[in-house]
Amino acid sequence: MELLCDPRRVPIPPNTQFVIARLVLEFRAEMHWPGTVEIGTRVERVGRSSVTLAQALFVHETCVAIAESIVALMDMTTRRPTLLPEETAEALRAMGWPNSRRVVDSLRP
Repeated sequence: MELLCDPRRVPIPPNTQFVIARLVLEFRAEMHWPGTVEIGTRVERVGRSSVTLAQALFVHETCVAIAESIVALMDMTTRRPTLLPEETAEALRAMGWPNSRRVVDSLRP
């Protein structure tokens, strides 16, 4: 969410915010606290009011988890999804990678 809450990277209209609508997390190895986790995030798909993100979590260069989340832009007054402005959609598309689906699939066992 840190990535989506930076208006310099992803501009959003006033009175809106991103909310997690779906999160699938697959653990691949143990993680221990305290510790440091590096997270790689990329945009998989930009929809009309949401964006799908793929993430991989690493500890000491070992992939310990993969995640896919759908994050929707919500109008804070109506509490309903709202369309992504073109400026927002373009900023999100710029964070994508043309072959990103193949990379996530290659991380699966």
